[in-house]
Amino acid sequence: MMESTNNTTNYTLDVPLKCFYLDLSTGAFISKLIGYSLLILFSSIGNICIIILTIRTKQERGAMDIFILNMAFSDLSVPFVIGPKSLYEVATHTEGLWQLRGKAGDVLCKLTTFLVDISPIVSSLTLCCITIERFLAIVRPQISLQSNKTKERMHFIMSAVTWIIAIGFCAPYFKYFKLTEYDDVRADCEYSFDNEVAHRAYTITACILFIVLPTVLMATMYTLAIITLKRSNKRMSISLTQVAKHQRSLRMRTVLKLSIAVVLGFFLCWGPWNVGVFLLTFSWGWSNTNTCAFKYYWFFASFMSLLNAATNPWTYLLLVERFKRQLRKAFRLSVSRIIRFLPGRTGRCDIGGGQ
Repeated sequence: MMESTNNTTNYTLDVPLKCFYLDLSTGAFISKLIGYSLLILFSSIGNICIIILTIRTKQERGAMDIFILNMAFSDLSVPFVIGPKSLYEVATHTEGLWQLRGKAGDVLCKLTTFLVDISPIVSSLTLCCITIERFLAIVRPQISLQSNKTKERMHFIMSAVTWIIAIGFCAPYFKYFKLTEYDDVRADCEYSFDNEVAHRAYTITACILFIVLPTVLMATMYTLAIITLKRSNKRMSISLTQVAKHQRSLRMRTVLKLSIAVVLGFFLCWGPWNVGVFLLTFSWGWSNTNTCAFKYYWFFASFMSLLNAATNPWTYLLLVERFKRQLRKAFRLSVSRIIRFLPGRTGRCDIGGGQ
């Protein structure tokens, strides 16, 4: 999805030379290094925490955790594949250039772009699954009466389907991505359709299926869920005790905060990329990309899309009470162990203040 548009032009050959002088400036260089480093740090810590906390706490695990695990595993491609690759290219001033040549370079070109674009598709579809599950739990609570084992099996199948859809949609990459060697120094992994119309149709389809529709779905379903909760609170407020009212109010605020964070995070991270693709298709034209303005905008849009791999896990870690409690417990335990082994410390050390 990202790679199919990132490689429509060869920036190294077409973009005016003044753009590269700006790129090599100390400010731009340091900003990119810091940006990619923070992206790798927060996306790796966030997704690994989600995976560890979910697996280690079997007694508190819910059926929806399969979706959260699925999303976390798919988002790991950012800190372990895309992020390090981008950071290396910035550090060595080789952005847009492919390092490996020959047959091995061509195979790696196809495989890397294939794996890179599977991740955001799986993540997007999984967010849709989570949204649908939350919506049904609130609007159609009778469905939630199914046993956890039944729901886990269903969620596992749905998670597998997200990967099948992503793999099927990205399968053409093995045909259309290729390594183009311009000379002994310059080579690029480029996406080359047989005709421009097919390329545009494929890219627009990706935008609509995996960005536009998921955004509309999440915004609509979370809005309906919040409205349902408010109406339910009004109907039951008369018969509920003060404690029960408070608990329901807390639940509604949690759903509200989580829904706003998920939809807003997805929209802000993928919005610039989606706007850029539609402008390329319907306004600018795919051949009109050899400008500094487009280069800078596309870097910003691409970076924001990668940022979604960091916002996804931290949204759940900071807003879902179960994850917050587990995270605090793990943090206290880690600090306790560190203090216990500090020089001059003997015996057992408790964070709470007692020996």
